[in-house]
Amino acid sequence: MGCGLGRGCEVSTNDGGPAFPALVSGTNENGGVVSFTCTPGMSLRDWFIGQAIVAIYQTDRTKFTYAEDAEDAVRLADAMLVARNTHT
Repeated sequence: MGCGLGRGCEVSTNDGGPAFPALVSGTNENGGVVSFTCTPGMSLRDWFIGQAIVAIYQTDRTKFTYAEDAEDAVRLADAMLVARNTHT
């Protein structure tokens, strides 16, 4: 799967693709554009995990370890990806 902006953004797993792809150009000594490179940024799955952990910590988690919180965030992010792919 590519980012749609150019080469270099292929991912090997279904992680939702890049969350913040960007097309970056290089310049030569005269200031002219010489190349474009796609930087994928973080994956959409990583973005969802970060958002999920914030939501998780809005609830009482005193009975859970940090590892359990992280695992729950990953499960929630994966569920979001499934729901996203189901409704598009």
